[in-house]
Amino acid sequence: MGKSEWQIETGRSYLLIFQLDPTHFGEPMDIHEAQKVIRDDNASFIDHVLAAGILSTTKETPLDDLLVCLKRGGLMAEMAACTLYNRTKRERAKGEPFVMDLDDWTRYLKLNEGDRLGQPPT
Repeated sequence: MGKSEWQIETGRSYLLIFQLDPTHFGEPMDIHEAQKVIRDDNASFIDHVLAAGILSTTKETPLDDLLVCLKRGGLMAEMAACTLYNRTKRERAKGEPFVMDLDDWTRYLKLNEGDRLGQPPT
């Protein structure tokens, strides 16, 4: 198993622990803290995973924050991509993998959701 595969599996394990017991790693993160953590290059991998999990599951998260999760790659990008597909109703062919490319999503959002970038969903 390569490093990125290990990080994804480890991240999924931590996320499951967090979902079962949000206080396991200390005080639960709120959306404002998650927004800061996902942008912090010095934050730990698990903090990035937890922040991406919160941002991907909080309805008030602006689309810009999900793009930052995409930029992190790996599990953070997977969670953000799922949320972006759900929020934007972007179509994909059955069985086709999720697009997790930051540039692709940025172009798509500018064309289809330009006025919503940086704004919480309505």
